[in-house]
Amino acid sequence: YFGRLKMSILGISNTIKDAGLHLDQGADAMAVIDKLAFAEDAIRDWQRHYPRDPWIVRSLTALRSVYAKIPSERGAACARRVALWLDHDFAAR
Repeated sequence: YFGRLKMSILGISNTIKDAGLHLDQGADAMAVIDKLAFAEDAIRDWQRHYPRDPWIVRSLTALRSVYAKIPSERGAACARRVALWLDHDFAAR
């Protein structure tokens, strides 16, 4: 279990998926960003423990996509941050 909330890999995936669905249904973008921050924290912890786990890339790609759906500068900044993380840590794989 990873991050401050001790999320499982399935929990991380479900949090990201649910956040995307909530955005599609018109949920408050700032509340969604707050929930995604916990998933992001968990992925960082997951990567510290298992840096070569190929599922991390899948989770980060999904996270970036959901952040990119958030119509605000904060959402765009979060999407850029995750894109840079992917490029920096996983581009060579």
